[in-house]
Amino acid sequence: MTAPDVLHTALMTRLRAITSLQVFEFQVPDKPPADGQGRVYPYAVVWPGAGTPGPESTVTGASGDMWAASVNVAAGDPAWVLPAVTLVRQALSLLTLAPGITLTEVPLGGVVTKDPDVAPARWFLPTSWAALTP
Repeated sequence: MTAPDVLHTALMTRLRAITSLQVFEFQVPDKPPADGQGRVYPYAVVWPGAGTPGPESTVTGASGDMWAASVNVAAGDPAWVLPAVTLVRQALSLLTLAPGITLTEVPLGGVVTKDPDVAPARWFLPTSWAALTP
């Protein structure tokens, strides 16, 4: 399996190329950048996985490991969330993370939701991404 940190770095590099989107790893700062009205600009926060051996790889050593990451997209205005999700999807869909490793979105069927635990107010939409590794 390709090392999870290599796959995570490739994902982060691609997301950080989106100039109109803040990208954070593991947590969001207490005071993320906001406009003059206090609305937090769109951002993505990434939580990578460590990889999961597939059933055939644990028995035979063959390929088939799974690597996954969650990317939550959020903003201080609900109307900003969907355009930010579109940017994330454009950046990550079918991204080649390493030779032979292509990232795909895992359908979640989520909806834009207000986060009741943060101030100033934010709305978010989780996305999930996975790749099979050789």
